[in-house]
Amino acid sequence: MRVKDPESFLSTIPGVRTISRIKTADLSVALPQEEKVFIWQRMILSFPEDLGKLKELLKRDYLIVAEIDDYPERRPEYAANQFLSYRGVHCVQTSTEPLADYLRQHNPNVAVFPNHIAYLPPPRTYQEQQQQVNIFFGALNREQDWQPIIEIINRVLADYDRKKIKVGVKVIHDRQFFQSLDIPPENKEFTDFCPYEQYLRILGSCDLGILPLIPNSVNSMKSD
Repeated sequence: MRVKDPESFLSTIPGVRTISRIKTADLSVALPQEEKVFIWQRMILSFPEDLGKLKELLKRDYLIVAEIDDYPERRPEYAANQFLSYRGVHCVQTSTEPLADYLRQHNPNVAVFPNHIAYLPPPRTYQEQQQQVNIFFGALNREQDWQPIIEIINRVLADYDRKKIKVGVKVIHDRQFFQSLDIPPENKEFTDFCPYEQYLRILGSCDLGILPLIPNSVNSMKSD
């Protein structure tokens, strides 16, 4: 969504054309009168093998922007290649101020574009006697974050079950979390990794979100 939504909004500006591709790029698409910006999202450039790609973009008069919204040191390949992904471009765009502070050690030209939701859904309406409260959990690579609290979650869910208060849990992607929920199968629902629009629909059908982030370097640089 750091590509799709910005592209959609930028294309509404008169005189601006936006083109996005996955793992490929046609550098000849620009018209003669156009100023060209090449935004490279989450790339890991190899040193010195990928210097030629950067030189070709410069030769074609592109402004080269690196886009990153995660802590680079999660991937040792960045350091192994002398952080060419950030040192070899004109500037970097990112999602949070802590990430920007980190990235400026590799490139002084860093701008922050915070993550936002593009559109808000209509306000929820609730029945006076709601039959079930739904809890949401959807995440990638968050096992270390939820494991310290899963026992507490199960204890709370069991307490509500004893009180005959129906609570459902909707889980996206994390099957280990889903299987760790100690509740009746009919009270939990699993969805595989899915399109963003489906993610938002499931999120919007829930009343409470569980989004744990333990204190560490990676999580400290994430969006609120």
